[in-house]
Amino acid sequence: MSTLKEKFIPLTLLDASDEERGNQCVNIAEEFAIGFAEWLPNNAYKESKCWRMYDKKDNEYNIKELLEIYKKEKEL
Repeated sequence: MSTLKEKFIPLTLLDASDEERGNQCVNIAEEFAIGFAEWLPNNAYKESKCWRMYDKKDNEYNIKELLEIYKKEKEL
């Protein structure tokens, strides 16, 4: 699996139009967003104004912290 950064690097080397590179960036972003959206309900739940992970119920998280956990778990 490639990190997000590794997925974007080849786009800078492409001999393609700005529109084509933009479309490829959108595809990478959508793939990432879908992955996070699928991961989130299986790993965390919202309780009042905070998020908790099923395996760490005593800890509170904000959505950015959960995103960082997702990226680390998926090595992105």
